[in-house]
Amino acid sequence: MRIQIISRFFILGMTLFNNYIYATVQQQEVIESAQEIQGIDEKSEIEHLIKRGEASQLGADKETDADLKQAFYYEAFLAYQQAANKGNAEAQCLLGRLYKMGQGVKQSETDAVKWYSLASNQDHPRAQYLLASLYEEGKGTPKEISSQSNEIAQALYTKAFENFTRRLPTKASHQCTFGLMYLNHKGHQVDDLSEEDDILAAYWFNEAAMQGYSPAQFSLGYIYSVGQGVAQNNEIALQWFQKAAEQGNAEAQVNLVVMYAEGQGVTQNNEIALEWFQ
Repeated sequence: MRIQIISRFFILGMTLFNNYIYATVQQQEVIESAQEIQGIDEKSEIEHLIKRGEASQLGADKETDADLKQAFYYEAFLAYQQAANKGNAEAQCLLGRLYKMGQGVKQSETDAVKWYSLASNQDHPRAQYLLASLYEEGKGTPKEISSQSNEIAQALYTKAFENFTRRLPTKASHQCTFGLMYLNHKGHQVDDLSEEDDILAAYWFNEAAMQGYSPAQFSLGYIYSVGQGVAQNNEIALQWFQKAAEQGNAEAQVNLVVMYAEGQGVTQNNEIALEWFQ
C-alpha cells in the first residue's frame, strides 16, 4: 500500500515536471518567435523608410519649383534619418549624401563625414567611396589628421573597391559608383596602357542606367560623347542625356543645351536648346 502511494506521488511529480518543462519550452519558442517577428517588422520598416526617402528624392530631382524641391528633399531627409538612427548603413550613406549636397537640410560636410563614417564602418562600399572623396578633398574631415588625409582616402578607396568586387552591386546607385571607380581608376592598380577600366566603367554605367538611375544615364551619355570605353557616338550620347535630363539631372540638361545649340548628334535647334537652358 505504501509503495503504491509513493509510486502515485512519483508519477504525479514526473507529470507535473514534464508539464513544467513543456510549458517552459513553449514559452521560449513564443519569445523567440516574437523576437523573430519583431526583427522582420523592423527590417520591413527600415526598407519602407528607405524606399519612401528615395521616392521623395526622385520627386525633388524632377521638381522645378525651388520650395517644393526642398520640401521633397526634407521628406527624404526625415525618412533616411529614421532608418539611419536604427543603424542601417544604406540609410546612413544616403543621409550623409543629403548633408554633403545640402538637400533638405543645411549643408554640412562635417555631418556628411559623420554619417559616411558610420556606414563605412559597416563595410558599406558606396559610403567608403564617398568618404574617401571627402578625405581626398580635405572637406569635413578632422583637422588634426589633415596630413594623413590622402593616405586615409586611398585606404578607403581600396576597401570600397574590394567590397564592390566581393559583392557585385545590384542597386543602381552602387553600380554607378562602381563604374566611377573604374572610370577614375580608384582603389586598384591600373596599367596606364590598359583600356579595361573604361570598358568596365561603361558596363556598370549601363547596368545602372537601365534601371533608370539618372546619374548613371548622364555618365553613360558622357562616355559616349567622348568615346571613353565605348565607340564615340553623339546620337547615343544625346539619348542618354535626354533620359537623365527628363528626370531633372542638371548636368545632362546643360549638355543637351550644348548639343542642340551646336547640332551634335542632332539637327541644330536653338529653340530646344533654349527650352533646356531655362
